[in-house]
Amino acid sequence: MAKKFMYVCIGIMALAVTFHVGAEYGKASIVDHSTSGVVALLTGSSGRQVLLDNGELWNFATPEGWNLLVSMGEPVALPLPVSQVKFMGDYQFLVDVNNNGWSRVGPTEWVNYGPPSGGVGAQSTTWGKIKAEWEE
Repeated sequence: MAKKFMYVCIGIMALAVTFHVGAEYGKASIVDHSTSGVVALLTGSSGRQVLLDNGELWNFATPEGWNLLVSMGEPVALPLPVSQVKFMGDYQFLVDVNNNGWSRVGPTEWVNYGPPSGGVGAQSTTWGKIKAEWEE
């Protein structure tokens, strides 16, 4: 039993030393829209597209570099304000903050297909809320 306890202590000490030396918790990288202006990065067979906070879509392809995405001589326009975009799959599909799927069906026309069917909405909770519900 003492040997198992020693292994547990060594493991805890190793974690403590690791974090003391400078390890950090894992975290996702985010884009700071306030400084970069980039809202979404899209990749696909037609190159890489960037959605800017002013609603412009730019395409990057080698060797040309950056070009404003145009359709029928006009810049590609979104069907709703950029602040309502949750994410984009490519420059022809996006999901808004209400989980509605939008698809570009023509040079300038977007169709709202609504939210996906069969999804179950879940609200986030905390252990404190769960314990409070069960203690009542």
